[in-house]
Amino acid sequence: MRQMKKTSRKKKILICLAFLLLGSGMVILTYNTSNDFRNLNGYAIYRLTGPDQANITIDFDEEVGSIRDDFYGVSNFNGYLSDLSYISSTGGWTKLDKRSNSTFTRNAFADGNLKIFRSWAFLSLLSTGDGTWNTLDTDDSYHATLWNINALTDQNKWAYENDKIMMYNLASMPSWLANTTSGWCSEDSIDGLDYSDNFMNTSWSSCAPTDYTKYQDTLISLALNISNNCEYADNIWFNIGNEMEGTNWLNSLPTDDPIKALEFVKLYNHSYDALRSTCDGRFKLGGNSGLRFYPEMHDTFLSNVSNKMDFYSENIYSDGYDPYIETKTMEDRIEEIILDCSTYGANCSHIIISEWGYIFDSSEGTDYMKLDLSYVYLSMLNKYPSNISLAFHEFMMPINSDDYKFISEPSLANSYYPPYNVTKDFATYHSTGNIVVESSSNLDTINIVASKDNNSNKYVTIINSGWSTYLNFSTTDNTNLEIEDIDTGEIYYFVNESIYLGAIDRYQVRHFQITGENSTTEETNSGSTSSSGSGGSGGSGGSGSSGGINLEVSKITGEVVTDNLEENNSSEESQENEEILGSQKTEQEKRTDLKENFWTGLAIFETNGKSIWINPLILSLIITIILIEIFITLKRKKNKKIKNKRRLSKSINGEVSYGH
Repeated sequence: MRQMKKTSRKKKILICLAFLLLGSGMVILTYNTSNDFRNLNGYAIYRLTGPDQANITIDFDEEVGSIRDDFYGVSNFNGYLSDLSYISSTGGWTKLDKRSNSTFTRNAFADGNLKIFRSWAFLSLLSTGDGTWNTLDTDDSYHATLWNINALTDQNKWAYENDKIMMYNLASMPSWLANTTSGWCSEDSIDGLDYSDNFMNTSWSSCAPTDYTKYQDTLISLALNISNNCEYADNIWFNIGNEMEGTNWLNSLPTDDPIKALEFVKLYNHSYDALRSTCDGRFKLGGNSGLRFYPEMHDTFLSNVSNKMDFYSENIYSDGYDPYIETKTMEDRIEEIILDCSTYGANCSHIIISEWGYIFDSSEGTDYMKLDLSYVYLSMLNKYPSNISLAFHEFMMPINSDDYKFISEPSLANSYYPPYNVTKDFATYHSTGNIVVESSSNLDTINIVASKDNNSNKYVTIINSGWSTYLNFSTTDNTNLEIEDIDTGEIYYFVNESIYLGAIDRYQVRHFQITGENSTTEETNSGSTSSSGSGGSGGSGGSGSSGGINLEVSKITGEVVTDNLEENNSSEESQENEEILGSQKTEQEKRTDLKENFWTGLAIFETNGKSIWINPLILSLIITIILIEIFITLKRKKNKKIKNKRRLSKSINGEVSYGH
């Protein structure tokens, strides 16, 4: 009896273990086939598929457009390009009592090749009365130091001297000018901020003015002050309003209320007229930096101020955790804006995405986030290089916080976050003034942008949202060119119109520079008769254009692109090619190893960037089969023992008969 209980217990344990392993394999498989980047620090399992191949064509003779001088920028709640700004000495939301390191922030902005710095000009904080301005500069307050009008003038001077653009949101009404009796607004903290200082903790900032003439005079006085009497006017833009469909404007009315929209049009028109009449109309003006969810404000604004805009601005955030690359939020919304502008006859030749980014912590720095940020820049460059400005929100905060920003000062977190690094890469390689050229891919997971500068340098960025792939460049041009992987510094050479560039991993972003002719390569390979290394894939390949370049991509899980550099060549020519393409030999060995490992029947999965050659699903299935086999064997043995015992018992009792 004891033995039977022990066997039964073993059986239950084996069954539970088998189903546990099978279930865990299925969970891992399901968990990792999702593209949700919230899970990317877990496992990422590669699917078992047959060979798949993409043909990517770049034609440097087909131009899309020139990249705007102000294509790259940032948005920031506060103005940290001034010598008069403050941060928190404790790193928390207490008094901002330590002078900001403007050298660090200015250098970061300039080194990032950024052009637009967008911040707020709160009249409710700046204007202390009719014709008077806040000039307090102390170490015991919040608003008094950050919204010192001299701080704005100081950073405008720096922008003027360094050919940068300061773009100010004109929002919030001074309490002394606010219409508090309309019933459309109520007293509140200044834009939701209420800290331990005693300077204007509350205000009527969302109200309309009691006197639009005084309001216009106040704007003119502001503009003259911060531009040093028009000296810096060419480097100052005014963005009238910010998310005025919400509580920033007439906060007692419902969101996107028709009255809000009509009253804002009145405010905008008076603001535009006043600023346009100042400094000979040199300030660029536009609005309204609304959110895309509110059609009443959007449509009312465009239909009424169509001839009073130097630019149209809007804030386009991702949908919570949903990435731009999956939702196509940015592309779809800009197409809608262009259509609406056409409908209302509005001038939207320049669209500023005045805020964009993620509503969560960007310091995670996952590869998928970097890919998604790269996708936004890549897609906008390919579609609207001459019409769009992108201002990522936000540049910096005065406290220790990782929330979706670019940098943190040395006395705080002392960091350059992923949004900064991604933006800097694009602003450096696909810099303003470059010409974006036509490029295409027949594989949705491989996206590319290519541009060229005035010095015959060509730049290519490739991102991979799918599975690991191999890259092979081929070109119809007969010249010998160099390709440098900018991140690694490794140089590859075109030989007989082709070169293998190795693998591009899942979620990887690779930047290349293609330079002019390489005399050494040309001389070494003169007379070579080997065929192109395109793997015989065909594709458009940029044929018919001397500037066309074809990139061939083959899935790591499938058939590897065949290098024909050594085939049909004499041994001497092959040896020469190997000497020139030493790095290619190493990559060839690597991909051969990968291919052999794959066809063992196991797939790759990763954890935190480390590859392991085990497929948990396959492993769990194998173990499950073994455990089931053990269970069946044990059960057979058990049944045989029971049967023998019964026969023995019958024999003892004389119940067994032999033969008939």
